Amino acid sequence: KQALNQLVTKTLLFQEAKKRNIVITQKEVDTEVATTRKSLEKSNQKLEEALSAQGDTMVAYKERIKIQKLIEKLVGNVTVSDKDIADYMEKNKDSIPQTADVESIKNQVKETIKQQKYNEKLQALIQGLQQKAKVSYL
Repeated sequence: KQALNQLVTKTLLFQEAKKRNIVITQKEVDTEVATTRKSLEKSNQKLEEALSAQGDTMVAYKERIKIQKLIEKLVGNVTVSDKDIADYMEKNKDSIPQTADVESIKNQVKETIKQQKYNEKLQALIQGLQQKAKVSYL
């Protein structure tokens, strides 16, 4: 059932991207593969070996990159205000070490909030697509 839901969601995302004329180019995928390859090479690893060790393939990896890039374009930009950061830090001040570098903490908080907002937008997008879709499970 989970695999079927993932397939339906993926199809809905591709359909929405087509409707919005969003295209992921081979160059975008290749650039991401090259970035990952360079990152792994810094620790003396090869991308193909790392994928193989996880039971993965280059074809599947490139497909995931394409889907991720598509999702990024569908979701759009996510902004985090200084007020968002200040509010988060105030609510969580007891868990922030007193000796911590404030700028470093602010950057971490900003990334945390950004990821939360991104995930919320993604879930809202998927729920909206699912509600509009006419999917029949046999």
